[in-house]
Amino acid sequence: MKWKDKPLVTSVDQLAGTKNRVTGTQLGRIAMQLMNLNPVPIAWEETLDGLKQG
Repeated sequence: MKWKDKPLVTSVDQLAGTKNRVTGTQLGRIAMQLMNLNPVPIAWEETLDGLKQG
């Protein structure tokens, strides 16, 4: 929700340092770390609820 009033994100660099929820795949976490993002793992069972809550 805190991104609601911000300009449209057009590059990954604009997201550098942000926390991002990811499913439990190791490859996804590694890729996000390489892009200077902070992946926060979320269990597959909680994915739908996480999407609903934003």
